Amino acid sequence: MLSFAFARLGCRGAVTLEFGLVAVPFLALLFGGIEMGRYLHTVEALHNHADATLRAAVVYVGNDVSNRCLTDLSNAITRPPLPAGLAAARLTVARPSCSRNDTTRVITISVSASYHFSFVAGLLGLADQKIDRVVQQAL
Repeated sequence: MLSFAFARLGCRGAVTLEFGLVAVPFLALLFGGIEMGRYLHTVEALHNHADATLRAAVVYVGNDVSNRCLTDLSNAITRPPLPAGLAAARLTVARPSCSRNDTTRVITISVSASYHFSFVAGLLGLADQKIDRVVQQAL
């Protein structure tokens, strides 16, 4: 019984060492997964916002293309609300533009939006990423 107690005393730090070796990669994968989820949510929210702005511009232009295409669409349309998770200060305002081709009578409405996303941990040069989205619709 006495030899069992001395053998157990020799292994006191093994569990702590094993926990330290396993915890660091586990936490890195956990927080990396959270960051990638945040990034993908931001990309999808920006795409949805640009698409909603394009829909608002298409509805505004509608059938009266001769007059409405000449106006400044960025001030004329009602912008959709900013999706949750996007900061207004980091979003470059989506600017709808309208161009007419008189020969084919095709109107192209385009919206461009960009967002600066910051990762929490600036590892591997991923401190700041710019997300761009350009959508177009021909009428």
